[in-house]
Amino acid sequence: MLRARALVTCLAVWLFLGVVSPGRASAQGGPLVTCSGEAASRYTPGLVLLQPRDVYFTGFGDLSTCAVSDGAVSSATYFEGLALQGATCLVNVSPTVATVSWSNGETSTLTVTGVEVNVVGALQVYTSVGFVATGRYQGHVVNVVRTFVALDRLLACLSPQGLTGMSGGATLTVLGL
Repeated sequence: MLRARALVTCLAVWLFLGVVSPGRASAQGGPLVTCSGEAASRYTPGLVLLQPRDVYFTGFGDLSTCAVSDGAVSSATYFEGLALQGATCLVNVSPTVATVSWSNGETSTLTVTGVEVNVVGALQVYTSVGFVATGRYQGHVVNVVRTFVALDRLLACLSPQGLTGMSGGATLTVLGL
């Protein structure tokens, strides 16, 4: 049930934000692959609201359903990890590299060069934009949208140990050229 709710929520937010609107999709050649599922983020030590600290960030995704596919992939997983300097719950965005493992055994390395954070209703939505640097779909634009419950994040940021992790929905889209 949680997986279905995460998928529906992520898809609704994805469409609401216009990550791939009809005009954008045709300008980019349309999506080649769109995979959805669950995501988790971890911070060690935890992020706190206003006290900058150096933390290590890891992000995981189990994208179990590819509603749009080129016929070669049906699911994917991703992993990203990096050291953040002077991060707080308010400021922790940094360019990152993620590895995607596709269901057909191939991989892609994503270079994410920008992250936009929005609050949509009760959700905090992270939209990462970048490109596929190596592997399957090399050279294509990629969007990764992750959704988390905003109140959970805020309460964790106010706690003594800080925000140590979040989980929610995720959608990864590889756009055509």
